[in-house]
Amino acid sequence: MTSVTELQLTNFRNFCEAKASPCSGINLIYGENGSGKTSLLEAIHLLSTGKSFRSSLVDPLIKDGEKAATIFAAIEDQNKVGLTKPRNQKQQLRLNEENQKSWDQVARILPSQVLDATSFDLLEGGPKARRRFMDWGVFHVEPSFLDNWRRASKSIANRNRLLKQGQKSSAESAQINAWDRELCLAASAIDESRNTLDSSWTFQREIKTEQPPIQNSSLRTRAVRLSISNTCCSFD
Repeated sequence: MTSVTELQLTNFRNFCEAKASPCSGINLIYGENGSGKTSLLEAIHLLSTGKSFRSSLVDPLIKDGEKAATIFAAIEDQNKVGLTKPRNQKQQLRLNEENQKSWDQVARILPSQVLDATSFDLLEGGPKARRRFMDWGVFHVEPSFLDNWRRASKSIANRNRLLKQGQKSSAESAQINAWDRELCLAASAIDESRNTLDSSWTFQREIKTEQPPIQNSSLRTRAVRLSISNTCCSFD
């Protein structure tokens, strides 16, 4: 399992400079409100996926008065990942000193999953959230899944574009048929990958109902966010 051994932040959120060395097990992060506990987890998730679970805007991620924020992480398998996120320029992602055009490789070596209030959608929401969660797992165990997913998405987009054009010529009808075949092949491969993951999951059927009471607990938890590498919890 991937584990972050070193995390460095520069001008990220309310941090000028910050450094942490998480252990390979459970890491408990505690402190005063607004001290940056959740920001540490946000930085790991941003480095892993390119997205923040708190904001879709760039400006809140960069400390006031600074031009860019930088995140660096060293991973136990000797990989090193760095991200520079400027205000008005294209962000730069680097893996082992090499520039990356996408998050494909980084996401594979630094998997992360956020658990928060929206996680209940897996049980109470529609099927879209469950498919997204399953696809996240398939992506990390089936190397061909991402290519097949992109093939399916491209096929759907091109097929829909042709269908919206109204009356079809014979050439356009042939194109639609070609995209239909490509979509069927890609969708079949995706379904096979999902079934492979589904069959490998095991669920514990016995639930322990007797739990010892928690004594002298004064913790009030507003949010608990977990990073699946080194499991990290933030208590507010």
